[in-house]
Amino acid sequence: MTPKKLRVKNFLSYAAETQELDFDLFHVACLTGENGAGKSSLIEAIAWCIWGEGRGKSAELIREGAAEARVELDFEIDENLYRIVRIAKRNKKGNAPEQLEFQVYSGERNDFIALSGTGVKETQHKITETVGITYETFISSSFILQGRANEFTIKSPKERKEILSEMLGINRYQMLSERAKQKASALEKQLSGVQGRIALLKTDVEKEEAIAREHDAEKIHEAAMGAALRTLKENLETIAAKLSQFDTLRLQKEEAERLRIRIESEMLVLSREVKEKHTERERLQQLVFRKPELEKRVADLTAAQIKLSEADENASAAQVLEHERLKGESEVDRLRRELEAKITEKKNFSERLRRELQKQKALLGEKPALLKQQVQLQESQSRLAASAGELTAVRAEKILLAGEQAGADSLIAQCKERQSEIIVKGKTIKDAAEAACPLCRQPLTETHRQEIVGEYRREYQVYQSREEDARRQIDALKISLQTLVEKEKHLEGQQQQLGLLERQQAGIAEKLEQQARYETEVQERTAELDAIETELETLVRSQQSGETVKVAAMQLTETLTKLRTLGYDAGIHQSLRAEIKSLSAAPAELMAVSNAEENMKRLSVQLQSLSEKQSAADAESKMLETRVAELAQLLLPERDIRAEESAVKARAAEAETAYREAIVRRTRLQEMLQTILRQRAEIKTLESQASGDVEKQEVFQALQEAFGIKGIQSLLIEAALPELETQANVLLQKLTRNQASLSIDTQKVQQNDKTVETLEIKISDGQGVVRDYATFSGGEKFRVDFALRIALSKLTASQGSGRGIKMLVIDEGFGTQDDEGLEAITEAIQLISDEFEKIILITHLEKLKEAFEVKISVSRDANRGSVFTIDGGR
Repeated sequence: MTPKKLRVKNFLSYAAETQELDFDLFHVACLTGENGAGKSSLIEAIAWCIWGEGRGKSAELIREGAAEARVELDFEIDENLYRIVRIAKRNKKGNAPEQLEFQVYSGERNDFIALSGTGVKETQHKITETVGITYETFISSSFILQGRANEFTIKSPKERKEILSEMLGINRYQMLSERAKQKASALEKQLSGVQGRIALLKTDVEKEEAIAREHDAEKIHEAAMGAALRTLKENLETIAAKLSQFDTLRLQKEEAERLRIRIESEMLVLSREVKEKHTERERLQQLVFRKPELEKRVADLTAAQIKLSEADENASAAQVLEHERLKGESEVDRLRRELEAKITEKKNFSERLRRELQKQKALLGEKPALLKQQVQLQESQSRLAASAGELTAVRAEKILLAGEQAGADSLIAQCKERQSEIIVKGKTIKDAAEAACPLCRQPLTETHRQEIVGEYRREYQVYQSREEDARRQIDALKISLQTLVEKEKHLEGQQQQLGLLERQQAGIAEKLEQQARYETEVQERTAELDAIETELETLVRSQQSGETVKVAAMQLTETLTKLRTLGYDAGIHQSLRAEIKSLSAAPAELMAVSNAEENMKRLSVQLQSLSEKQSAADAESKMLETRVAELAQLLLPERDIRAEESAVKARAAEAETAYREAIVRRTRLQEMLQTILRQRAEIKTLESQASGDVEKQEVFQALQEAFGIKGIQSLLIEAALPELETQANVLLQKLTRNQASLSIDTQKVQQNDKTVETLEIKISDGQGVVRDYATFSGGEKFRVDFALRIALSKLTASQGSGRGIKMLVIDEGFGTQDDEGLEAITEAIQLISDEFEKIILITHLEKLKEAFEVKISVSRDANRGSVFTIDGGR
């Protein structure tokens, strides 16, 4: 895996402005910057983006004050470009759930396409599988974290072996071994099931002869049942023919009865119709007797209608005049109200203008005071403006003092570390019971022991004195910082007062602009008031003279005169309407009398016809009654024949049931015989399958053992360790000037003389003596750890098919190394540079910075957060 681009936003010390690191700009680079600038944070962003691991929980990685942190990493594996985007969003509970995206670049689409799973866990699994190693392996090989160079050395032999297995890709052989074991187990279960099935099938096949005999007997029984059923069906056909004749007679009887009932119904209808005709004739006779009376009422109706027509004409004319009267009165009233409303409106408007003029004239009196206040504020602003430059100088001096304090803190940490190492060495010398010194391997006398202890004591006092000087320096710096803080607060207060004065100045300027507007408005409203008072005087004179309503009053008087001349009486008009209403039915009643005379002649003819129809219907009804009696006599034998039919049907149903049951039994036995034939064929197939499964099971058992821990895995580790040991010793001898070497043992003999698998690291000094890791000094330990970690990184980077990390990151303090040690480390890094695609060394030591052409400089700003620049890159 080769990194291409890293983008960070709101991650640890990096702020909302996205910072992008382009790895194509360098091969080997030195990452520099002050303590706390964000050097390590930049590299930690890579690990967090790939594996979601960091120095704390996700919520602790989000920059203070930000809602979310975002890191994107583009990297290349086997010429494929991938992208990971990891986002942590802070929620109300203070947690920060993560969002994770995994993408690959598509040349066809010219864009990235998604590879993400359904959730963060599934997506993380896909990423780890693609990269090829876990976070633990990464920090044990390719990423040498600050203070953790011994990450691999201090692990147990078992943990070291697991890390090597992952680096070499051996864990995939363990997966293959597990899969072979699962396959063998599945085949064993499958084989057991097949053998059980074969035994069951053979039990069924043994029943074939008995089933064949039962099938032949059932076939004979089925034929006998079929013959009996056919005889009963023939008898039923004979009975059905007889019953068909009775059905015909019954239909004839039912038809005769329906016809007789219909004729009787018609006779009832004729009787009712005759009665209705007689009643109608009597009513018409009564109507004819009223003819003279109705003729007089029609003449009275005609005279009343003539009078009503004249009254209607007068009513229309009176209605028009009344409408004109109401309209005239309304118009006179409206004109008077409008004039009064105008006068009132002008008076109110005039009064309002006077009040506003008085108010604005009063406000104009504030202008002199405002001008005086404006001059005073300008003088105060001039006095406070000089404090801005002084505040900037104070803040710059604070930053310088803070940097000096950080340097003193770093010196104290280094002194404490050195004092701890001297204490360990002194204790080792004091407690040594051997004849030789455990440090230099020279003969150890009591005098020599005291000399060494005394030298350690003096060296300890030197570092103790340096620590005390640094602490005194910090105390002095704190006093100076406190003085600057108080001065800064005073100057900030002046700046706040200056801002308040600026706001007051703006308020006064706005009020002076308002004064100018008031002067203009006073002039405009004074002219407007004069015009309104002139208009009001004109309206009052019009009201007093009555000129406005004069024309409307004359029109109203003319309308009232016309109404009196017309003389319309609404009471007489209403009585005429009532009289016409009471006589309105007379014309229709007189017409009905004329029609009644004609209808009486027609009713006499209809009554004669109805009497003849009644006689004919009565004769036909008696004839049908006789026919129904004859048909009922012919239907008497039907009951016996139907009883016989029921008995034969019952016997036929029983015979058909027995016949169908015989067919079912014979069919079932035939299917059983066919099933046995198929079972014989299945037995042959299963026996062949079982034979093949036994062979496959043996193959998978052999693969399980071959891919297991004692097979290919052990051979691969054995093959890789010599190369790892050689690479580590090349670097270690370079770093120690051939004064140390290491070896790796893969087997160990226990107290019971049993040999077991292990991964022990043994370190020898310049005389070839194997010493305990704890007896080496801090600088010596670091060189051993550094050489071993570089060798592991080369092993990780050398894996084929894109596996492993083609990058080496060294984030380690080199304070334990002297000039010679630093020079050796620089040479070692240059020596291995061709083994990696990218190498990044994080340091603040000037000697190391000068050794590298490309420098990534990181700085931190209070507002922008951490930012970096690349110097010397291609």
